[in-house]
Amino acid sequence: MSVAPLTLRGDTTCEFSLTQNSVTSTLRIAVYTMSQPSQEYSALVSKCDGTKTPLRTIGNEAIYCAASGSTGKEQIIGRVRDRAFVITVFAGSRTKGESGPSEEAINLAQQVAGALF
Repeated sequence: MSVAPLTLRGDTTCEFSLTQNSVTSTLRIAVYTMSQPSQEYSALVSKCDGTKTPLRTIGNEAIYCAASGSTGKEQIIGRVRDRAFVITVFAGSRTKGESGPSEEAINLAQQVAGALF
């Protein structure tokens, strides 16, 4: 798994992996403190390499980033005040025809945003 480096100072990044029946799923949660939230958050959102869909019920300005040409990858980018978070899920169980964020990804984003309030 490769993740593009960010220019923001990362407060913390946690990564979890689970392998079941030779399929590995990975969850990565990164939190960043921003000194200039509007500019730095825009730079973070620009790292989305696919279609951006607003998620109005999670923190401030959260988006779902549907990676183009990648099956099994989901990303939610959001912010709460001066903190940004990026949740990336690589789940081998998602099929190519599925669109939009999974219920699990939404639940994770809500929990992270709630913890940052």
